[in-house]
Amino acid sequence: MKIGVFGNCQSVGMAASIRALVPSAEVHHFGLHEARSAPTDKIAAEMDTFAKCDFVFLQPSLTHGINGLQEPDFAARCKRIIPYPMIAYRGLQPDCHYIKLETGDLVQGALGPYHSAIVAGAYQAGLCMDRAEKLFNVFTYRALGYFDIRANSEPIGVESLRHQYDYSAFFDGERGVFMHTINHPTIGIIFDSAKQALEKAQVHVNSSATPPDDWLSTMHIWPVYTGLRSYSDAEIRFKSPRVSVDLSLSEFVKKATKPMNLPAPSSRRRRKRSKVSSTSL
Repeated sequence: MKIGVFGNCQSVGMAASIRALVPSAEVHHFGLHEARSAPTDKIAAEMDTFAKCDFVFLQPSLTHGINGLQEPDFAARCKRIIPYPMIAYRGLQPDCHYIKLETGDLVQGALGPYHSAIVAGAYQAGLCMDRAEKLFNVFTYRALGYFDIRANSEPIGVESLRHQYDYSAFFDGERGVFMHTINHPTIGIIFDSAKQALEKAQVHVNSSATPPDDWLSTMHIWPVYTGLRSYSDAEIRFKSPRVSVDLSLSEFVKKATKPMNLPAPSSRRRRKRSKVSSTSL
């Protein structure tokens, strides 16, 4: 049996999970990041390989704009497509955002492209670091609506309903923290996705299989703020294991503004020239 897997960075864990669950299968994986810069002959070769698979596990919402690898291309060439959701959810880390300059470039900071809206707002308001750190409390979280994010309005909720996947145990807190950042899930929920996808394909799985290594855990890990969830982190720490970053809240607030390349709060002229926008996903 040959199984193809296409999707974003989550598809790495999806492919590894399928290999663990179906050891006899040949699993072919091709990722969105590579596809975006691949030449047309590479795209054609990948589609030829997917066309030979018995099943292709696909994140349909991420195929738009990739000529030769769009959803209609898969539908026309592949024997059977099993869609699986893109896992993106702000409910655990609602303060985590990307920041873009007017040029469209992502601002890099203490935790790569991920930034705290609280810290960025405090910096723009000209608050000192001590005052910025004190904003990390339940009152602030409630005022900013961090408790009001509902799974059914998030990409994971919308797509799980569309493709009929059940993540209720994760949403209810039974499985603990299942996101490293707003768009990097833990291997636990990816492994669960793989099991549900294989069930939809009616493929027998190894019931004793365990989740593979959590590749995304080596990148960036945003904490679940103390007081935000019943299973919040006891201590707020911001981590990027791949580059040996492990920061306390005080250290993060101190480092977060230094590489932001944002306009100084007191410089009206620079602020006008360097507007920033924030987005979660």
